[in-house]
Parts: sequence; C-alpha cells; structure tokens
Amino acid sequence: RLWVPEVVGLEIQMQSWNAHLFLMTDVFRVIQVGDFGRTSDGGLYAGSDLGRGMETRTLHVPPSTSPGAAHLGEMPFVMVGDAAFPLKPYLMRPYPGQNLTHQKRIFNDKLSRARMVVENAFRILASRWRIFHRRINLHSKNVATLVVAGCILHNFLLAPSENQRLLDEE
Repeated sequence: RLWVPEVVGLEIQMQSWNAHLFLMTDVFRVIQVGDFGRTSDGGLYAGSDLGRGMETRTLHVPPSTSPGAAHLGEMPFVMVGDAAFPLKPYLMRPYPGQNLTHQKRIFNDKLSRARMVVENAFRILASRWRIFHRRINLHSKNVATLVVAGCILHNFLLAPSENQRLLDEE
C-alpha cells in the first residue's frame, strides 16, 4: 500500500492507493498499477489482464510437464494465491477455516511456503528501491510510473545474461 497525494479541488489529501503486482516466479510479469480504495486482491485479479487471460485460456501458458519425474504423469502449471483469490483449476489457494484435517493443514503449510517465493520478491524489490518503504509524495500518475520502473529494474538486475539476450533480439 502506497500513500500518494490526490488533488481534490484546491486541497491535497493523502489517500491510500494500491499498486497491485501479480508475480510469477521471482520476476514481475504482469504489473497492474493504479487502484484506489478497497478492492480485494481476488477482485483485482479477476479484472486484470492476467485473470481474464487465464480464465479464457488466451495466455501462452507452457504445456503440462514433469521434468525428471515422468513416472508421476503430467503436472499442470498453476498459480498460488492467498485466501482472497478464487479457487480455479489453475489457481491454488489455502483451505479456509480453523478446524482443518491434518492433511489440509499440511497442504496450507506447503502452499504458504510456495507463496514465500513471491513475498520474498516483493521484499527484494523494496530493499533495492527504498522508496517503497515509506510514503511516496508523488501524484498517483507518477507513482504508477515509479512502480513499473522499479519492477522493470528489478527484473533487469535478476538476470544480466538474460538481459543481454533480450537486448540483442531488438
């Protein structure tokens, strides 16, 4: 959650503003910036290009595979979300409630560990660009640019050799 000034008439008010970033592995692939207010992560996901693309199967998701474990059969690629996200065939979320069976608690624990990869990427992003640790005193349209630039630079710094390959393609 970022705090940015929003101009209302001649007054400037501080409003809560959310930059929602959907992360796949440790690289920011889909960046949706600029949502004011109280929309849930699940609602934002459903309205995002990523959510609509997954629902309509128009994204180029790699085919099911199981490298090094062919005896286990095909394993589909899935995304991991928290309890705010809807349960979908391609989107895993934890079991809700308190009185869970032992197996469901273990599943929730393993899912939580998978989500830590995502959360660590956000921590790395904020650690590299300390501006994300405090209120950002910019107009909301400039904050969107700042967040996108931070994500692009984060991706660029993760894999320098990959960046050279992308530069050579252009």
